[in-house]
Amino acid sequence: MSRYCLEYANSDLFVLNDFFKQFPLSITDYNWVIGDILNMMDLSEDKNHWNDIIGEREDYLFIAGEEFLRILNEFEIYVIFSILTAVPKETIPYDLKRVPFVDGNADFYEDDYISPVKECVFEVGFFDSTDIIFTVTDKNIERLMKDAFPDLKPYCEYRV
Repeated sequence: MSRYCLEYANSDLFVLNDFFKQFPLSITDYNWVIGDILNMMDLSEDKNHWNDIIGEREDYLFIAGEEFLRILNEFEIYVIFSILTAVPKETIPYDLKRVPFVDGNADFYEDDYISPVKECVFEVGFFDSTDIIFTVTDKNIERLMKDAFPDLKPYCEYRV
């Protein structure tokens, strides 16, 4: 598992639509676990959508890539603290024993952090609208990530 950080990231990258424009990972190739969902907001003109998107959940969402892409196409989602975990498409939604989260999670900032989502192939953590932390197990995604974000540095050089 490799970890990288993009410090003082362009604030546009905290709008998920813009993040995925710069990082062209095929969203529909994966299912997604999205944590820290209460630290995200809908910036669309009609700002009453957020509970429609997340329902009554307060901890995380486990959604198919197609549904995640639909949400990104329909809404403008801004993240302050959040974590997105890509899992193989064949991963069937289940109740997590440990939920991935960034805000207040000391384990997330350890050099040897391992995602609590055992099927994780890629995870991106958004930290306080300033830094973006990547955890990746797939070499193809790692190459794509390095191409998309040339200012990445190894996580061991990052100091929260």
